[in-house]
Amino acid sequence: GADLKGKECVNLGYAEGILSCPANCHFDTSLCTGISWYLNEGFEDPATVADWTFTGDWEYGQPTGVGGEPATAFSGDLCLATNIGGDYQDSRTYDGNRAVSPPIDLTAATSPILSFYLWLQTEGCCDGVNVWVSTDNGASFVLLTGPSVPYNATVNSTQAWQSNGGMMTWQPVTFDLGAYQG
Repeated sequence: GADLKGKECVNLGYAEGILSCPANCHFDTSLCTGISWYLNEGFEDPATVADWTFTGDWEYGQPTGVGGEPATAFSGDLCLATNIGGDYQDSRTYDGNRAVSPPIDLTAATSPILSFYLWLQTEGCCDGVNVWVSTDNGASFVLLTGPSVPYNATVNSTQAWQSNGGMMTWQPVTFDLGAYQG
């Protein structure tokens, strides 16, 4: 059995499902403070995805490896992507091509961080991907800046990630959401 106690929390390293242990072990997280999940999506449960809004080419499903997309999701079977199994449409705008999460309440948050895994394959001349945030329930959005993997292009006068084969692996990306806490 394991008894996880101490002044620091231990990353238990599970990816999905229910964290449990047999009768002879014990997880004591009483000293883990300041760690809260405000939204944690794995996209395996259709009920979870029902709270998201998709416009344009965004959808969720099982990647196929076709058209530069990954052959598998980072974790589990499903992920968010644009036009799974095919190419995204040309001449989309940021406003018309979105995957929008349900509202996330950061009222009680301290040091909030957004983290996700990104697989990117775009046309190198004129297409890009970026992350936006809304503080008025989606009426307007502003670009989130300062990602851990820096935006590498400007598309339509806006910072974005752009790739023509350069980010075709799952890469962890984080953003500091400290400006939005409270």
